[in-house]
Amino acid sequence: MERFGLRRTVSVSLVILAAGVALTSLMWAPWQMMVLWGILVGSGTGMIAVVFGATIAERWFVSHRGLVLGILTASSATGQLIFLPLVANLSVNFGWRAVSVTIALIAFLMAPIAALILRDRPSDIGLPRYGEKEVQRDERRSENPARRALSALSRGTRSRDFWLLSGTFFICGASTNGLVGTHLIP
Repeated sequence: MERFGLRRTVSVSLVILAAGVALTSLMWAPWQMMVLWGILVGSGTGMIAVVFGATIAERWFVSHRGLVLGILTASSATGQLIFLPLVANLSVNFGWRAVSVTIALIAFLMAPIAALILRDRPSDIGLPRYGEKEVQRDERRSENPARRALSALSRGTRSRDFWLLSGTFFICGASTNGLVGTHLIP
């Protein structure tokens, strides 16, 4: 996102996700699941995942960044609560392949919408970040994004709050993916 921009990253990730999910409906061997779900779907979702909300909060907001990040994170969890029962119902009534095709179709349809609507920064449309008075024209950072991420991780690991958040996200992820997502259909 730092190097290629929000619009391009989200659009490409949706296409990769859609292709991987669509192709899973055609698989006939376990190794194909590893390649399609493990590499394509994992790459498509991993390109945006949690980083998307943090990037939006940092680029578009000066005031209330924590609130914005909390709302974006909560919307992700809310989406799971809303869509998991619908997907489970679709799977029970029409089979898992119908779920794959439906999710792929939605992702394919969202890619051009993201390409049309998303903007990388508020200055792209002549707006200041929320909480600022003036439009900042040169907001791009020259620092290597990987180095910046590792530096932030290094600083974060020295914080008690980082470990508290990491622990709660671990428990949440393990319970959601390990219990809810796995056992919803049965």
